Amino acid sequence: MDCLPHIHVAAIHDSAGFQTATPGIGVFCTKEKEGSSAIMGAGIFDNSLGKASLYGMYGWRPLSVGPVKLGFFGGVITGYKRDADLFGGLSASVPFNWGEVHVLLLPNVPKVSPTTLALSFTVRF
Repeated sequence: MDCLPHIHVAAIHDSAGFQTATPGIGVFCTKEKEGSSAIMGAGIFDNSLGKASLYGMYGWRPLSVGPVKLGFFGGVITGYKRDADLFGGLSASVPFNWGEVHVLLLPNVPKVSPTTLALSFTVRF
């Protein structure tokens, strides 16, 4: 299993009134399997409401298009309407020799959250 520091950078929303800069730090651990990979992560970041959020997530990336790994993810997060919320969506990761760039697409959940595109990366030392 390969564990790397995870840097959360931004969240872009399809609705107004949310912060785009959402800095944070955590760890992502990846386990490669035959033709797919699993990714687990945990950390803290400033969410798009301006509050601190803790998160834990698990993802499975069964598809590759060239170097891009595509998959699904789900997890739990704090700092929004309740003590903890479940979340999930689609993911794409692009590996580089210094780490990976991660893009997560979280769908619109009416009265809970807008459609969100999150950008983060992991860094290899």
